[in-house]
Parts: sequence; C-alpha cells; structure tokens
Amino acid sequence: MSRFGIVVLDTQATAVERADLGPEATNLRLTTVLPGGCGECSFRVRAPIRFVPVWAGLNYEVRLLDGTEVFWSGRMERIIPH
Repeated sequence: MSRFGIVVLDTQATAVERADLGPEATNLRLTTVLPGGCGECSFRVRAPIRFVPVWAGLNYEVRLLDGTEVFWSGRMERIIPH
C-alpha cells in the first residue's frame, strides 16, 4: 500500500482509472534527479493473470500525489507482467 495517491492519465490527458491506485500499489520506488526533477518510478499492482488493466498503457502519464500536490510525474515506459 502506497501512502502516495497514484493517478494515471491516458495520452489525451483523460483519467483512465477513477479510483486512486495508491492503496493497491506495493513496492513503490521512485527517484528524482538534481538538476532535472523526476527520475524513475516503479510499483506493483495485482491483476488477474493474462489481463492488462485499462490504466496500463505505454506513454500514459503517472502522477504521484502527496495530499493535493503532484510530488512526482512521468510516463509509462515498461509494463512487466509477473
């Protein structure tokens, strides 16, 4: 469970998941780069086998929220089923 709120937006900046993914996310890891800002972020969310969730799409925007502020923002590059 992540203490950050996790919001995913599609390539048209429309939210693809109404619920916050933060409570479902585990193993959250993120980096920042100085100077520059946001680095990499990874987390796990359980999903049924052979099912790609609607919110998992290449180049979708991921935002981590700390309260109401965006703490980290980036784009999905890899979706790895385990």
